[in-house]
Amino acid sequence: MVGLNSNILPIGEHEAEVTLIGGSSGFGECIVIRYEEDEWAIVDSCIDAKTQTCLPLEYLRALGVKPEEKVKYVICTHWHDDHIRGLHEVLNACSSDTIFCVAMASERLKFLYEIERSNLYEADRGVRKELILCMDKANEKGIKVMRLVQDQRVFKTDCCECNALSPSQKELSHFFEELAHAIDDKAKVAEQKEKLAGVKESAIESADNISNDIFNSFSSELMDGLIDSPSLSDDDYNDLKLLQGNALVTKPNINDRSVALLLTIQGHHIVLGADLEVSSDIECGWQSVNDSICMRGVYAGLFKIPHHGSSTGYYELFLRNHIKPEATGKLTTWIKGKKVRPEKDTLALYHQYFSKLYITIDPSCLTGKFTTPEYKKIMEESTESIVDIKSQYGIVQSRLDLTTGSDEWKTTTYGSARVVSQEMIGRM
Repeated sequence: MVGLNSNILPIGEHEAEVTLIGGSSGFGECIVIRYEEDEWAIVDSCIDAKTQTCLPLEYLRALGVKPEEKVKYVICTHWHDDHIRGLHEVLNACSSDTIFCVAMASERLKFLYEIERSNLYEADRGVRKELILCMDKANEKGIKVMRLVQDQRVFKTDCCECNALSPSQKELSHFFEELAHAIDDKAKVAEQKEKLAGVKESAIESADNISNDIFNSFSSELMDGLIDSPSLSDDDYNDLKLLQGNALVTKPNINDRSVALLLTIQGHHIVLGADLEVSSDIECGWQSVNDSICMRGVYAGLFKIPHHGSSTGYYELFLRNHIKPEATGKLTTWIKGKKVRPEKDTLALYHQYFSKLYITIDPSCLTGKFTTPEYKKIMEESTESIVDIKSQYGIVQSRLDLTTGSDEWKTTTYGSARVVSQEMIGRM
């Protein structure tokens, strides 16, 4: 964003702040929080698609805030690339007094397993690299790493308390079960590889039951010059078939393990939804958060809508039970190929519920309906081209004057951020 330093309004002495920053083309989202006069937190990280600069750091510096002095907590909600780009730069800018908070599945083995599993069916988009850089940076600087689970306190000060709303204990149990099976299966795979090492490549190719993953892992060098060996036994084939079809080692939904947060600043409640989804298990996802200990009696005035407004994160019962209709809602836009979030119908539901709703990029500009005269007019007024929109980012800055007792957040938009309107939804 050109001129960021001159555009951002200075913050008042007695104001709390919860500011959402987001791009559209997978460059992610982050949240910057001021909960005490001299204390800030950063939740997740994202970058400027054009300059590759780390946006939460750029934003704080535009306010005159020195991260090495003021940022006390860095929170990673989950390890998806649209939430972690530039996160190691955030850690590098902070001091050793900063606490790095992540989901319980952040121990190195579990991290690596979860990341590997999440990328089995899609290209590796740099998640492993960011993970390694973050963990190395934390070790290098002596930054303490805190694991978070549902109903765990993240921190408490004179003015603010922050608690984790997820992942639930049941979700962690699922994870440990999957990890145990993965370790067991890894041993089985190693055993089968040893048996297959003595089999001619032609024999392996004719064995339809052998896992493609296992077969593809063999190097051509290993197969060259192999001597004749007895064929694999029926038991060997059956073991491999079980590995291939084991329901317990299917791809997990990491969004169910992301860390949603509840902040309470001088009695004012804020819920940050991360990418948490509605689960098929009532003891996981938003169903579990709805009944969590931390949410008892909570009626929030500010809500960061989960998972870019996808229908998978919409849980009406939670809204009715814990989010005020007059609350401020905010969300980020996301695009991959022709798929755009938020979805039109879900955005309409949120718009109907909230009296004030903001989004980082107008999704109607990304849905491909840019041939109508109405759309062309919007494009001419807001940006140069559809390519330009895809590389933009928006800032939804919400501030609350803590001296008034009001729960009404003053919200200012920067860059591509917009107020969600019925007209916008109609263009999608």
